[in-house]
Formats: sequence, structure tokens, C-alpha cells
Amino acid sequence: MISGGYHPGEKIKLRPLAEELNTSVTPVREALLQLVTAGTLEHSLQKSIRVPEANWHVYKEVRELRILIESRAAAYAAARIPESAIEQMEALTEQLDTKSPADLSLHRERLVEFHFELYRHAGKPVSLKLIESLWLQSGPYLSFLIPEYLPLSKSPSLRVKICSALRRRDGMAVAEAIETDLRNALGYLLERFT
Repeated sequence: MISGGYHPGEKIKLRPLAEELNTSVTPVREALLQLVTAGTLEHSLQKSIRVPEANWHVYKEVRELRILIESRAAAYAAARIPESAIEQMEALTEQLDTKSPADLSLHRERLVEFHFELYRHAGKPVSLKLIESLWLQSGPYLSFLIPEYLPLSKSPSLRVKICSALRRRDGMAVAEAIETDLRNALGYLLERFT
């Protein structure tokens, strides 16, 4: 859900998902029902579970909350993140810099990994849970963002700036780069689809 593997309005099929996760249907159903309770997924009239339809008013609110919380978490992380995590983020940046990734699903996963590698080191567990919840709500919109936005994106250079600012322990620069990245990418969706 977080990495945009499902599109808004898409029905989630239990058996294929259980097979993909190498588990039975019961734990998958229970996990999906928890996501329904959290408002990330919804029951359709046919008693199936699906991703909610695109709602751009809700998306705008999620976008603003993501910008506020993620930039703040990034600033906190700058003082705490270990060198090994910065190296991991630099390696992810190299992988993400490909303008036309062959595997879009893997590209989305790496993008999520890059951001959460940073946010985990903020030392703010409540913020991290909020960020995860907001990503779950905005994840389906990533399917609109990638691959269309990639050729237009300035994100690769922003990720380089983020890593560079982390090495300098410059929390303000990290926060500004995260805010710019989110405003550009999430703003593109609003311009494109509203």
C-alpha cells in the first residue's frame, strides 16, 4: 500500500495477495480489515475490500500533513542518524537516479525505503506512526506519480542534497529538501489530476 502498488478504486483480491505474501488467506483478511478500520481501505457494496477512490480534497490535506510532519522528522533525524544509514541512503539514491527504471514496483519500494530510512532515525515514534499512516493513505496515488513524473523530477538531486546535508548534520537543510521534494512530487499530482 505504501509504495503505490495499488491504484485508487482497485479491488484487493485475497488469494493472490496471500500467495504473494506466502501465507494463508486468514491473516491477510485480518490485516486488510485492520486497514479498513484505520480508513486506509474500504468495504465496497459487493463486500469486497478495495482502495478508496481518488479524493483530491483528502489528498490535499494528507499532502500538507506529510510536508509538516516529514520535514520535521527529517530535521530531527539529521542529528541522530548513523553514518551507516547515510551510506544506505546514498546507495538508494544511486539506484533511484535512473530516469527510466525497468521495474517500477522496485523503484517505488526503493523510494519508500529511502524516506523511511531517514524517518526511523528521528527518534520520534509517534511521528513515525503518523508518517506511516499518511503514506498508507497517499501510497495509491504513487501509481499516478511513477513513471509520469520521473522524467520531470528534480528529486534525484534533492536526494543527493538530503544525503549531503545529513553528512553535515544540517537539520534545516534536510528539512527544506524533504519539503521541496514533497511539494514538487505531490504538487505535480494535484496539477495533473485536478
